[in-house]
Amino acid sequence: MKASWAFWFAAALIAMYAFAVLFYPTLPHFPPSPYPVSPPANPTLPSGPTEKANWSFPLPSVLEAASSLTVDVNNLTGYGPFVPVFREDPLGIPMKEAMVEVLGLSADQISPAAFWSASNLAGYVDATYDGRNATYYVSPFPLDPANLSIAGYNLSLTFYGFSARPFHYKYPPSANISLTDEKLNEMISVSEYVVTEEQTGNTVVFYYAGTVSLNVPINIYNGSDPCLFVSKNGGGVQKVGCGGSVIDSMQVSANTYAGVFGSETDSGVVNDSITWNGTLIRREWVMGSWTLSSEPNITLGSGPCLEQPNETCTYEYYQIAGSFTSSVSQPPKWVFHHAPESLVYANNYAEGYIDGPAYYYGVARSLSSYIREKGGGDYSPWEAVVLMGEVGLSMNVTNANLSYEQALLSKKGTRAWWRRSSSLFPSTSFRRTGRRGSLRIKRTSSASSFLPLTRPPSLRENRTSRFFREALP
Repeated sequence: MKASWAFWFAAALIAMYAFAVLFYPTLPHFPPSPYPVSPPANPTLPSGPTEKANWSFPLPSVLEAASSLTVDVNNLTGYGPFVPVFREDPLGIPMKEAMVEVLGLSADQISPAAFWSASNLAGYVDATYDGRNATYYVSPFPLDPANLSIAGYNLSLTFYGFSARPFHYKYPPSANISLTDEKLNEMISVSEYVVTEEQTGNTVVFYYAGTVSLNVPINIYNGSDPCLFVSKNGGGVQKVGCGGSVIDSMQVSANTYAGVFGSETDSGVVNDSITWNGTLIRREWVMGSWTLSSEPNITLGSGPCLEQPNETCTYEYYQIAGSFTSSVSQPPKWVFHHAPESLVYANNYAEGYIDGPAYYYGVARSLSSYIREKGGGDYSPWEAVVLMGEVGLSMNVTNANLSYEQALLSKKGTRAWWRRSSSLFPSTSFRRTGRRGSLRIKRTSSASSFLPLTRPPSLRENRTSRFFREALP
């Protein structure tokens, strides 16, 4: 038993030495940690029977990792088609919460390309097992083997393949009044009648009562069956219409004899909703307000006096007129001028996220946690380093640009893949616990942004080395 252990101990040291010789110039440096980060001075050899142990990375694990990876918003206003919306941030909020917030933004907060990019990636929640898998047989290298129950040499690591498809949500709704105030003032309709007439001296005054009416045309853009809701003069909200073009009918009363001139101010909001991952997401566009007012319209004429028909009097007609004004938000220019939706969906960001960042983050969490559960204690991340180093050394080196998942399943990887695999675990294990409570927006460099994730080959780099910093709780 001791001889066998010594053989594998030497083999592991040789593997680590080979790794250091090949990749030392580009190895990342990790920040100080409150946890032990050095192996014990005099590690003891394992004792007891050899145990067969199996670890795997199934679908629930990758879905949990994909939803819990913490992020902040990096870019919401890009023209597209490539807009890196999310940015990994250890102090951010989980992807599942960030996605709800982004999908719920209004049309003046997020550009079409940014929204479609997020919608594309949102399909990760429906990822499925695609039938692929690969198993590696590795030898645990416990730094405290007396406390590690998998100190034998029969540990298998099984990785599964997953696929996901983009979700296609409609861009958030917006709306405006389709005609100018000047044009709508020309369309005002007045219905009136004479209430009474009075003669004072040689002047005859005619007073009118009636109504002022106007149909206000409103265009609604985009959305998922969006509807316009209007509050008249601050009263209850009523649905006016849904989708396309709708009409808001306004009418006010006036009586020039009584000096009563009515007005109506309507405030409009366009609402719709979508459902993602079991969560109902409501979106709205606040239009603003518009007002129809009645007012006197005095005209002059002449005619027989009321009391002396044979004499001519001046006639004053106190009629009714109307006026219309509006203070309405206009949709931003990107609602009408943006990158084609088809170009945003030319890449599958949902699968790119599952195959890359989520897979990478999930393996780090799951394997380190597994070793910790087996008694690895504070040294679990370093023991996981050796295991993934063994995985890397058993793979064929290739120049192909493969995702993390693809490399594991095909057993082919680049030098950059080896570096990531062998260096992610210490940093993922010493996570800061502080966390901000809401989504922050960072309009900064997208060097470590990861949505979209599947970029054109000429743009895509090995950028995942920063995605998993401080991943374990």
